[in-house]
Amino acid sequence: MELNLRVFLACFVLIYFIILIVMLRKRRLSLKYTLVWIISGISMILFIIFPEIVFKGSALVGISNPVNAIFFIVMVFSMILLLSLTSIISTISEKNLRLTQSLALLEQRVHSLEGIVKNDKIV
Repeated sequence: MELNLRVFLACFVLIYFIILIVMLRKRRLSLKYTLVWIISGISMILFIIFPEIVFKGSALVGISNPVNAIFFIVMVFSMILLLSLTSIISTISEKNLRLTQSLALLEQRVHSLEGIVKNDKIV
């Protein structure tokens, strides 16, 4: 890999980490969900510093072209990211359902108590 390309990619990863830190500071990203993004940045740095990892890894797995190995790695990372996001959305959806049910029960209780007070049947 040529030096110009390495410098360009290193600048890209630096910008990537700056954006990640800014989003964390502004609380647009939660710290517990940024682990996947941090791992991706670290792996990009490793691939820039040691491009032999891609060549040896692709030869080890039996992929003839290292570019195809990079596409495969990106596809696997995308699948992991989609699985992680689906898990997060499922958890939030379940919490939202419980919250809605609790709110409905509380509203029903308030309405019944208001009815008792209006009828002057305070127990």
